[in-house]
Amino acid sequence: MLKSAILDEVRVHLSQGVLTLLEARCMNEAIAAADIEGLVTCESCNFQSAVTNGDYFICPSCERKQCRFCPRIYDENHFAKTCDQVTHEEHEREREEQDREYAELLQEKYEKEHEAEQRKQRVEQERLKVEQERHKAEQERIKAIDEDLRRKEKNIK
Repeated sequence: MLKSAILDEVRVHLSQGVLTLLEARCMNEAIAAADIEGLVTCESCNFQSAVTNGDYFICPSCERKQCRFCPRIYDENHFAKTCDQVTHEEHEREREEQDREYAELLQEKYEKEHEAEQRKQRVEQERLKVEQERHKAEQERIKAIDEDLRRKEKNIK
């Protein structure tokens, strides 16, 4: 009653939007304080209903099929399983997804390192090829000089 009297006094000072939110909050607090057995709140639209049998309820406001005991949608993943089992499966799927992502990252890293190593090998092969060509050119130059010297020696004799 005291809350109602205070609300009546401040009502004139609040905008309609703030007043609506305040009234909704007061109502939700009153419902929670009533400790209603089987009280379920729809995660989609916040509609509250007392459900005392079955594993799920269908929200009359938005028609969402929700587990009675947790905020999940009640579907084939939840059917005939406890909320803890569903949570465990979700964690397993998340862990498997993380493992897959990690494996993909490792594969990408390996491929990049492999490509870098291949580039390094190609560069080294090119360097060796250029070095061999230089060496061959140097040998041909030396051979030409040597032949030139032999001809000159023959001419001198």
